[in-house]
Amino acid sequence: MDFRFIKASATGSARASARREGLGAGLGILLVSCVGLGVIYSAASRAQTAAVRTELSQLARALAVQVDGDGHRQFQSAAQMGTAEHLRAIAPLVAFHKATADLVYVYTAVLRQNKPYFVLGSDYLYHIPGDDQLPDPIMTRYDGDDPQMLQALQEHVVTVSEQPVVGSVGVYMSAYAPFFDSHGDFVGIAAIDMRLTLFEQRRAALRRALRDPWHTTTAGSPRDAGFRRARRRARPARARGLRRRGRQGGPRSLRRAPPSALSATLRLSPRAACRSRRARRRRRARGKRDGPHDRRGTAPARQ
Repeated sequence: MDFRFIKASATGSARASARREGLGAGLGILLVSCVGLGVIYSAASRAQTAAVRTELSQLARALAVQVDGDGHRQFQSAAQMGTAEHLRAIAPLVAFHKATADLVYVYTAVLRQNKPYFVLGSDYLYHIPGDDQLPDPIMTRYDGDDPQMLQALQEHVVTVSEQPVVGSVGVYMSAYAPFFDSHGDFVGIAAIDMRLTLFEQRRAALRRALRDPWHTTTAGSPRDAGFRRARRRARPARARGLRRRGRQGGPRSLRRAPPSALSATLRLSPRAACRSRRARRRRRARGKRDGPHDRRGTAPARQ
C-alpha cells in the first residue's frame, strides 16, 4: 500500500475543505457587513434629513414674525415694486437673507382662488453669487407642484419639504411658516429656500466612510479571515488522521518520529515534508557509512 498517496489525498481533502469553509465564512461576513452598512447609512441619512427639516422650520418661524401683516395686505400689483412702501416691507427679508448662510430665496406668498401668488422677495435687492434670475413681480402666480406650500397656505401651519430638491441653484429644501396681522387674522406665509451645502458634505463624508466594508467591519479581508479560521479548525483533525495512519503502519518516519518532530512535519507542506524525510534518511545513511558524527557533521576528535 502506498502510504504517501494516502497522506497526499488526505492532505488535499483537508485543504479543499478548508478552502470551502473559508469561502463560506468570507461570503457570510460580506453579506452581514453589507446589510449592516446599508442599515447604518439609511438611518444616518434619515437623521441628517430630520435635522435639516427642524432647522428650516425654526428659520421659517423666525422670518414670519418679522413680516408686517397689516402692511403686507396693500401689495396687490407689480406697479408697486420699487416704491418706498415696497422697499420698507422687504427690508427685514433682505437683512434676514444676508445674515443666514446658504439661503437662496426669502419671500412671501398668499392664497388667491386656491393658487399660491408670490408677493415680496429679497431677490429684488439681494442675490447670492451665481443667481442671475430676475425677481418675480408682485402677485406672480406659482404654477408649480409644491404640496407643502399649498398645505401651509390652506391650513396655516408650518411645513417643510420632505426631501431635497435639485434645482438650478443646486440641492435645496424649502420651509413655510404663516404670518398674521395685528388682529390675528391669517395673511400669508413666509418662505425660505435653503441650499444644502453642509448637508451634502455630511452625506458625502458618510458615503466615503461606508464605501469599503472590508476596512469598516473587519481588520483585513474577510476572505483571508475565513480561510485562517477554517485552517485552524481543520489542522487538529488532519493531525489526528495522520497520527492514526502512522500507528496503523504508516511511513516509518511518522511511526518513529517523536511528538515534537511529528508536529513540525505536519506543519510543513506535503512537498516540504517529503523533502525533509528524504534529507533525514540521507543523514542516517551517511552516519552509518562514515561512523559517528556530531550534529555539525564533523568527526569527533580522537583521544
